[in-house]
Parts: sequence; structure tokens; C-alpha cells
Amino acid sequence: MIERIKKYLKYRSYMKHAKKELVKIAVITLPAVRKICNKSTDIINFIVKLTNETSKINSERLFEIILNEISNALQVNNCRIIDVLTYMAGLQPEDIQKILIHSIDKTMSDNAKK
Repeated sequence: MIERIKKYLKYRSYMKHAKKELVKIAVITLPAVRKICNKSTDIINFIVKLTNETSKINSERLFEIILNEISNALQVNNCRIIDVLTYMAGLQPEDIQKILIHSIDKTMSDNAKK
């Protein structure tokens, strides 16, 4: 009987530890999910506006407009963006994922500091 009680107490301590770890994970991920949801509405609105504004423009002109807007936002020239995107397209999917995760981590931690 004592052995069963010891097993139960051990089980309870593991459950408490698991719950604490789950709460730590939630504390980290929930703000990130909230930020992504807030940004997703802006992204959707941007895509809708972009499709409405560019429905009558040919694809080459649309590509140029998009590159100009991205370069203005990033304050770099179009050639540099094309170089970066071409480089990223040649990477392995795992490397692209690492770059994106690192970028998200850096930008989220910078936004949290402000």
C-alpha cells in the first residue's frame, strides 16, 4: 500500500512539473499568436488593396511596383532584394526555415523591448 502511495505522489509531482512547463510554453507562445493575428489582418487588407489596385496592370509592371514598395519599406534598392530572394531560393528548406525563425525571433524581441 505504501508503494502505491509513493507512486501516486511521484505521479502528482510529475503532473505539477508538466503543468508548470505547459504554462511556460503558453506564456511564450500566446503573445506571439496574438501579434501574428493582429498583423494578419493588416496583411490581408494589404493583399486586398493590392489586388484591387493592380487588377488592370500587366504582370511585369506589378512586379516592379511590388519591388519598389518592398525596397521603400526596407530602404534598399531593387537589385539587392532580387539578390537576397535569389540567394534564399537556392537554399535548403531547413536553412530558409532557420533564417525565418531567427528573423521572427529578432523582430519580436526588438518589438517587446519598445
